[in-house]
Amino acid sequence: MARSARLWLTVAFLAGWPAGPAARAQTPAPQPAAATTAPATRTEIAELLDDVQNVPAPLPGPAATTPTEGWEPEFLKTLPQPLDQPRSLFQAPPPPGPPPPDLERYFEPDPTLDPARWGNPFGWFTNVQLDVIHPHLNFGQMRLISPPRAVPVHVGPGGPLSRSQLPTLRVTPPMLSQHVIIAPGAGQLPWTVAPRLEIGYRLPSGFGAFAFSDRFFMTEGIGPFAGPAGATTRTTRLGVNYSDWDYINREYTPWDNPRTNWSLQWRAGIRLAETWTAVRADQSFAEAAARGRAFIQGDSNYTVGAGPHFAVEVDRKDLPSGFSFIMRFDIADTFTRVRQLFEASTTTFIAPGVLQRGVYNQNFWNQVPILNYQVGVGWQPPQNPNIALYVGYVYEFWWQLASNMNYLNPYANQGATRGSLSDQGLVFRAQFKW
Repeated sequence: MARSARLWLTVAFLAGWPAGPAARAQTPAPQPAAATTAPATRTEIAELLDDVQNVPAPLPGPAATTPTEGWEPEFLKTLPQPLDQPRSLFQAPPPPGPPPPDLERYFEPDPTLDPARWGNPFGWFTNVQLDVIHPHLNFGQMRLISPPRAVPVHVGPGGPLSRSQLPTLRVTPPMLSQHVIIAPGAGQLPWTVAPRLEIGYRLPSGFGAFAFSDRFFMTEGIGPFAGPAGATTRTTRLGVNYSDWDYINREYTPWDNPRTNWSLQWRAGIRLAETWTAVRADQSFAEAAARGRAFIQGDSNYTVGAGPHFAVEVDRKDLPSGFSFIMRFDIADTFTRVRQLFEASTTTFIAPGVLQRGVYNQNFWNQVPILNYQVGVGWQPPQNPNIALYVGYVYEFWWQLASNMNYLNPYANQGATRGSLSDQGLVFRAQFKW
């Protein structure tokens, strides 16, 4: 039975195999439109399911899945959006802007750092200043004495005392117990002119300037004097000279507008100062011989020193008129070597034609500060800013010019030497730039 079933299936298969390819060949080819019509297919599926609402939406086509031009993630939209320059290689680039500033450019004119209202801001310049001043020497009493327990020392003609000896001057009998007091002080000095010359070179681009200046004056006063030797005539001489080597710079201020301008100029450098004073009191020989005193006595004081120097000048200028208000403060501190000499000549002859004379000198170091203050009015012609004129008041003071602070009691009239210098008056200045 089983064999018969298998035999019939084999016969049936062999009988249908030749007709299979022919049957497929006779089947007409499907039409393209019918094969690609998606809605018909989905409609048949919807009819089979009998529920149109549960059918999912059709998938997007290939065009929908492609991102549009200019699409970008959200986080990139929060970043700065610089413009593309150029947007196309075929588009002309924008014109070039101004070149960046050359920060490596030195010592060239700069309109910001060298404004035109200052005139020629760089190059050589000269200052010519004349001070009409009245000097005054404030010298304390200087004399030679002998302490109570000291042994008097005889001083021969022109014979100076050593440092270990006391500053004592004695005369021969009949005045063996008397001493010669040297206290000429200082007399009144007349008005004088103190010129000051300065030459310098100013660098461009706000690099400042270098300058050298020199100021000097001399004066001499003669008048009566009633001193220890009686009524005499006193002659006072004074000479001053100092030079400055300075670096000068001008600073800007926030108070600058088209009407007014505030400027600040400072300078720093080294000062070399030199002074010389001499005071001599003398009377007639006959009058001195009648009193038995010295008929000539005096002292001299020479100093030379150097030290730092600093000055600051404030200038408020009215630009339309060219007038300005100027105030200047100048100070120097010099380390000075002081040389002092005291001398006296008596009416006693120690040899035919030779009078007895005593000399005492001392040298020491001292610190001499110098202060100079000026205030006045300046004028700079608007049509020619390379010229500047100035007139004002000046006051100057020198501390410890002839003060020896090595004494135990320098403020007592027992061998102490004290001296200072002051002057004040009018100052006239003219500045030229070229």
